[in-house]
Amino acid sequence: MFSIRFLVVVLAILSGMAGGRAQTPQLINPKYGTHKAGGLTYKTTKAYIDVPENRSDSASRLIRLPVFIIHSPAPQPAEPVFYFRGGPGASNIVTTDNTLLLAKHDFVCVGYRGADGPVLKSKKVGRAVRGKKHQLLSNESLDNSAEVMTRYCEKLEQQGVHIASYTVMDVIEDVEYARKALGYGRIHALSSSYGTRVALLYSYKYPDVIFRSVMIGANPPGNFFWDPAETDRILDRYDSIYHAQHPDSVPGIIKANMKKAFAKMPKRWRGLRLDADKIKVGTFMLLFSTQSASMAFEAFFNAAYKDDYSGLYAMQMLYDVFVPRTYWGDMMLKGFSADFEPDSNYRQALGKYGQLVLGPHYTMVLWGPGARINIKPIPAEYRTPRVSQTPTLIISGTLDVSTPAVNAVTQLMPYLPNGHHLLLPNASHQDLKAQKQSYEKYVAGFFDTGVADDSLFTLQEVNFKPAKSLGKIARRFYPVILVMRLFM
Repeated sequence: MFSIRFLVVVLAILSGMAGGRAQTPQLINPKYGTHKAGGLTYKTTKAYIDVPENRSDSASRLIRLPVFIIHSPAPQPAEPVFYFRGGPGASNIVTTDNTLLLAKHDFVCVGYRGADGPVLKSKKVGRAVRGKKHQLLSNESLDNSAEVMTRYCEKLEQQGVHIASYTVMDVIEDVEYARKALGYGRIHALSSSYGTRVALLYSYKYPDVIFRSVMIGANPPGNFFWDPAETDRILDRYDSIYHAQHPDSVPGIIKANMKKAFAKMPKRWRGLRLDADKIKVGTFMLLFSTQSASMAFEAFFNAAYKDDYSGLYAMQMLYDVFVPRTYWGDMMLKGFSADFEPDSNYRQALGKYGQLVLGPHYTMVLWGPGARINIKPIPAEYRTPRVSQTPTLIISGTLDVSTPAVNAVTQLMPYLPNGHHLLLPNASHQDLKAQKQSYEKYVAGFFDTGVADDSLFTLQEVNFKPAKSLGKIARRFYPVILVMRLFM
């Protein structure tokens, strides 16, 4: 049986296809299918929307963005759940297997401009952020990145891309267009990481549209800038947890191993140059989950006490393979327009963190170049936290280096009179959904009732015994690594 909501969506599509200007909310080329989850089959709609690239220009070209809906089987579904994924630089078209959520709510994804259409990605920028002369964060490397980033944005403008229209605020307007095209009234917002910034600013601009909001790993205004000092404090927490589990160990052993490994690091591993900066950034990336963090800690132990730098080289390769693949155009334009301060000397400000064991890490890669990009910041009213009456549930982790819990506590909760903050001990950024059944029940329950039942979660211990060894992986695939280096 078709649900009433599904029929409403079909009617909205048909009415849009009947005619009208591109500015009239309508879906394009709808296709209907199914999605299976939990032994159940749900109807889906895949379609597109055409939206103006530059909404301040009546003659602006149109850009096409995908829309994906998983329809609830309920005869009269409650508010739909619009999803906002992390990034920037990642597609927002995903699925969900949360049958508790789908029981009463449609699940809706609207593609991100810059990542889902048109895609702003540059191989030249990707090569530039690999650094120069095996010193990723040297002035020479950062200057080169700045030059390449600047030229890339100039090239986009020459190609007719209005780069000033690829901001968080433009994404919000795209979602508003899709919401109206689908015939929805109030909606719920489910967001993670960068997506929480979209959801938050959405609630600022359209307070009557978002009914309830769940933010997983909240990113308040000003926090596309990862704080190296907070990363160092989280390493201290790992050390405290390790010492509690191993009372005979020396306090602070994890950071001590890191310092020792870097102090005695050779120039090469099996003939391949080592880059301490890349290893530090790679370590930061592995800290996004406690499981991969334990792999990093083991690699540092082996380097410090066994002179085995295979694991550290694996972290360096992690950076070289994955970071350049990021949609750097999308990341730069959305990050810079939201948080960048043109008068700030980020390279100098971040330099003071050089004495920390991981230094300024990934933050310097993003903000250190200081590329001269012709993009205006979003309005000041959206660049600082402000009061939002939207009932909001924030989920944070005590070991989250990407969206530290302290940011939610100090920068968001004072502005959310109807907010609730769940702090998960021993959880990092990618661990916030690890207790899958509890998480799904928690989120669906909040959207259904507005009540957050924190008792659903149990304490998870940090396992310092990694399931896989980075060193073994590097040694096993050493021939492959050699071949890959020829093409990098």
